[in-house]
Amino acid sequence: MYSLVIKPRAAAMMQEAYWWYEEQKEGLGEDFLTELDSYFLKVNLILNTSVRLERTSGRLP
Repeated sequence: MYSLVIKPRAAAMMQEAYWWYEEQKEGLGEDFLTELDSYFLKVNLILNTSVRLERTSGRLP
């Protein structure tokens, strides 16, 4: 079994992208997170991996 680990830098970039999309149009950031979730689910199903987010003191919205 493989593990897809989302490093703190990648999580920070996802958070930055979330806020950028929200500035463009309210709700677009949520759409972005939904797409990320969908992508991670597909990776999990295809490769039978687990997805783990390495937490730092910060938090995704």
